[in-house]
Amino acid sequence: MVGETSVREALRGVIDPELNLDVVELGMVGAIEIADGDVTIGLRLTSGCCPFWDVFTEQVESAVGALDGARRVSVHLDRTAVWRPEAMTDAARQQLKATGMMLPVLQSSGCSARDRDEQLLQIAHATIRRLGAPDQSGSTATM
Repeated sequence: MVGETSVREALRGVIDPELNLDVVELGMVGAIEIADGDVTIGLRLTSGCCPFWDVFTEQVESAVGALDGARRVSVHLDRTAVWRPEAMTDAARQQLKATGMMLPVLQSSGCSARDRDEQLLQIAHATIRRLGAPDQSGSTATM
């Protein structure tokens, strides 16, 4: 019989192709519901513009579908909560930090979510200006 523990263990085989960490370590797994072999999994993306939804869905369906007792697997975008870096395990956070993929603003636990969001917005605006993309006024920065 399939259970939540076995589902979470199977999800450790679902790897984010960009970060090379599994969805459990990244804190992307939301609610797991199991009824008569039907497994429903809520997944939170690390970014609203993540291009890997189809990749995650296929990997989740394959990994969980291989479990003994799983008849049908469905994956849905979990909109009950926004993914936050605090959802990651310490091991995932350390691995991203070691590879330079963890923004300094996300490493600090001393700032509020609002301060962090404002800093991330500033980083996004600076990136847009650096790339020469049009800003909200329609003007384009040059490099």
